[in-house]
Amino acid sequence: MYNSASVYFCFKIINFLKVLFKYYYIIQDKEKMKVNKYIIAKKIIKNKAVNILKLVKSIY
Repeated sequence: MYNSASVYFCFKIINFLKVLFKYYYIIQDKEKMKVNKYIIAKKIIKNKAVNILKLVKSIY
């Protein structure tokens, strides 16, 4: 059996990857897109990454 913390962590990683792929095209097309959208996408990805790192610290 897996403990609940590792399962929760895996779901967090999967969610982060979903967000990453969702906003990846915005970052790739930053010349075509408005700069505003590009900055927002970067902030969202950074926030998700920071949340995952905090979660890792709290588990281990």
